Amino acid sequence: MAVDGAWGVWSPFGTCSRTCGGGIKIAMRECNRPVPRSGGLYCVGRRMKFRSCNSEPCSKQKKGFREEQCAIFDGKHFNINGLPPNVRWVPKYSGILMKDRCKLFCRVAGSTAYYQLRDRVIDGTTCGPDTNDICVQGLCRQAGCDHVLNSKARRDKCGVCGGDNSSCKTVAGTFNTVDYGYNEVVRIPSGATNIDVRQHSYSGKPEDDNYLAISNSRGEFLLNGEFVVSMFKREIKVGDAIIEYSGSDHVIERINCTDRIEEEIIVQVLSVGNLYNPVVRYSFNIPIEDKPQQFFWDAYGPWQECSHLCQGERKRKILCSRESDRVVVSDQRCHSEDRPAVITEPCNTECELRWHVDRKSECTAQCGIGYRTLVIHCTKIRRSDGKVQKVDDRYCSGQHKPDDRESCHGDCNPGGWDYSPWSECSNSCGGGTRRRGAVCRKASNGGDDESKCSQRDKLTVQPCNDFLCPQWKTGDWSECLVTCGKGYRHRQIWCQFGEDRLDDRFCGTSKPESVQTCQQQECASWQVGPWGQ
Repeated sequence: MAVDGAWGVWSPFGTCSRTCGGGIKIAMRECNRPVPRSGGLYCVGRRMKFRSCNSEPCSKQKKGFREEQCAIFDGKHFNINGLPPNVRWVPKYSGILMKDRCKLFCRVAGSTAYYQLRDRVIDGTTCGPDTNDICVQGLCRQAGCDHVLNSKARRDKCGVCGGDNSSCKTVAGTFNTVDYGYNEVVRIPSGATNIDVRQHSYSGKPEDDNYLAISNSRGEFLLNGEFVVSMFKREIKVGDAIIEYSGSDHVIERINCTDRIEEEIIVQVLSVGNLYNPVVRYSFNIPIEDKPQQFFWDAYGPWQECSHLCQGERKRKILCSRESDRVVVSDQRCHSEDRPAVITEPCNTECELRWHVDRKSECTAQCGIGYRTLVIHCTKIRRSDGKVQKVDDRYCSGQHKPDDRESCHGDCNPGGWDYSPWSECSNSCGGGTRRRGAVCRKASNGGDDESKCSQRDKLTVQPCNDFLCPQWKTGDWSECLVTCGKGYRHRQIWCQFGEDRLDDRFCGTSKPESVQTCQQQECASWQVGPWGQ
């Protein structure tokens, strides 16, 4: 007979994949309650579920997460021809197909050569420098600028996560005079966001003898220095920000960056050849300084999830708030303040988890030393009334599990009891009993005289299956589906065992009703009187 599979309980969420910057925790379940047999169907639905964790930003000094994963391979050249023994690996972003963004592609520092070093990046790695979305199990999934999976939070034009565009102003201008060599167009200060610089070719062709360049405040060129121009697309890393360059081989040559830059950069135009005047347009946003706002860490944010099913600890989320109106803002506004200590308190204290010996087998030796096996499972015990509920064994993983085998001694007394096998338990859950027959071996001629055997040692009834049964749970009734007269209302019914929903067949046949009649006020109707004369 075919047996269809059904999902087991979810495991607790595992460890976080990152210590900061938005990691992922995974919970799993198996198709093992029961396992499909004899051609039965496999479970339908997801085997894994994901949750964001450690979403607070990483410190400024820390390397990018993808950069750290590439750096692990520093000094490893994989016997590739031409790579030095001290090769250094950096992330490769541009030119990677959308479907491959969650694979670990690393470039040889100082070279255009790149290779795939891992099939997938660690969970929580951003899919690219231009997105908040993150990689989970090798697939790119939606996330917000708050590093939380499925969040809709986005940065405003000022670079503030969830901001309202009120904390910055736009600076824009044009530049169109030139001398031979490098000409300063604009200095873009630290803290600027949404940088967009475009150089329009005077001739309508890419080759116009004018080229954008970038240097820092120390006079070091970051792009197109020393009269050497890059024709193709490039990405320039300035601190944590990525500046994108279109390459010179475009009618409209472009530099753009949506990130906040943490150091001043100088945009220049390199003019050679016929010295035609360039047309450079630029815009960027800078923080408003005339209305300084104060921000502080609020240690009394909402309580977070309890760390354990029983005897756990929960923490208050630390939030960054604006002093003027106590509105919660991005954590980066509070970076200059010391983060307060986390407030914690015990939770789920009304219960405890323990390994429980459900039953023991018969001793393997009828006379002398033998052993018996123990059926042990994890239980949640309510302290108020001692009520026991069976839970998944993973919840007791932090406790020492008793051995499932113990020594025993068979009764060698020839006048003891002989037992028949135990019956099935009278109930499959909720507490039942099992029984067996007993015959006194000292009774003469196989009679029924039990006086020669110890009644105190006689064991013919034993409790079994003392864990809770799956139960029907009901939702609230809906409104009546009609506004007058007789109608119906509905409610949800489901089968629940502990914290898990099960297939209805596990709860038996006495399912509560999900549809019920309801009577509203009488409906209006036409009344007919007698005809007139």
